[in-house]
Amino acid sequence: MSRLRLGLFAALVVALPVSADEASEKQKKIAAANLTKGEVAKAATVETDDLIVCTTATEAKAKQLADALQKSHALARKVLQIDEKDKLWGGKLTVYYLPETKAYKNFIRSVALDRPDGAYFFSLTGDAPYVVESGEAGDKPTEADQFGAAGARVALAVLEKKMGPTFPDWVKGGFGRAVSLRADGTTSKRYGAYKTAMRRAVLGGAGRGPLPVADAWEGRGKDGELAATSLMEYVLFAPTGGAGLKFLNGFRPTETVATPGVPNALEAAMWKQETLDAMWKKWVTAGK
Repeated sequence: MSRLRLGLFAALVVALPVSADEASEKQKKIAAANLTKGEVAKAATVETDDLIVCTTATEAKAKQLADALQKSHALARKVLQIDEKDKLWGGKLTVYYLPETKAYKNFIRSVALDRPDGAYFFSLTGDAPYVVESGEAGDKPTEADQFGAAGARVALAVLEKKMGPTFPDWVKGGFGRAVSLRADGTTSKRYGAYKTAMRRAVLGGAGRGPLPVADAWEGRGKDGELAATSLMEYVLFAPTGGAGLKFLNGFRPTETVATPGVPNALEAAMWKQETLDAMWKKWVTAGK
């Protein structure tokens, strides 16, 4: 074979793309190495269409968790209108679910080489993107609450990978929680509890007036988080004719606005604050 042909052959070999299966196999090996490095002695690993889920839970619980996280991942892609051909992760996203505090903190220190000062950790770049999840979900959380919190973080990972990490915290939290709750199904016990509390907070009652929509982004009072979740649920799931996605896009930096805020998002969606307030409350009242 001539040198020219050898060169062309070598170039073709180098240019061959790595298949999704090959990428996920590589990621599973990296996950196993990370578990060892993080001193997680015993872990179950479950693979779904988009995720590699590693957890200290039992095999049966690991499968339940993986199913729940996959639903959140799929729904996040759907609401963001991500094309099926758009493979966010190359292979798959690895999720380390470590609800034991010691194991979670040790993993962050040993593998992420960071301080474990939050409920989760993201590393969404490179060949092996991952989420480390603590399952933290408030006081005395049920298993469903913990799985739901993990689902919220997976949904947020999709948002950040597709649209960037510059959203304000209330958007991030509200987006993740709304997607996770909806992924559970509107007939689930967890969604029912949220809906009851949310309607009471948003619409008022027992001597309390309704929440102003600004409470969602200003985080005022103890119901600020509920307001943010409910507003993002409206943005993502109400029939707004595409305005909801435009609202989200309004938070993305542009050449002229480095850190867009709510006024930019409202302008992108062609909403006025008082109009959004009225539409949101009407939707909550209707119970959609």
